[in-house]
Amino acid sequence: KMTITRAKPKKCPACAPNSVPPKESTKPIKNEAMTLPVTFPSPPKMMTIKALSSAVSPQAGLIEYPRKGIWSICFITANTEGEVQARSERDLASVFVPTTPNPTSGFLLFLPRRDIIILDMTVEEAAKLVISAGMVVPEWQHNPQKPLQKLRSAEAERS
Repeated sequence: KMTITRAKPKKCPACAPNSVPPKESTKPIKNEAMTLPVTFPSPPKMMTIKALSSAVSPQAGLIEYPRKGIWSICFITANTEGEVQARSERDLASVFVPTTPNPTSGFLLFLPRRDIIILDMTVEEAAKLVISAGMVVPEWQHNPQKPLQKLRSAEAERS
């Protein structure tokens, strides 16, 4: 449950101490706490279709999207293969960028693997973060011994 509290009305600085305030503010606003039920649905189950050559277990990642300097949660869903991989001539990963608060809609992007930061949180924790619009943040303990991890190349994953 979330509690939302209305602030007390402020006096109009332009009004003299003995003058009548503007008509809009003549109604008193009660300073009461209003309780709203807020529930978050359980995270969606990720549907995975695994081909032998492109199977990866889904991971939560962080990418700069929709532009540099803005970061988005993504789900790394597969190694990119076929025509998309061949024509790009880069080592790509298929990622799904969910929308808030409904993570079943979003964008499929093909990104260079070196541009994807792997997060320590699980896919379920990342889904909760997205569904809650950032209000449910998973616990995380910074470990200075653990370096920032980028997505490994597809060749390294296969071996």
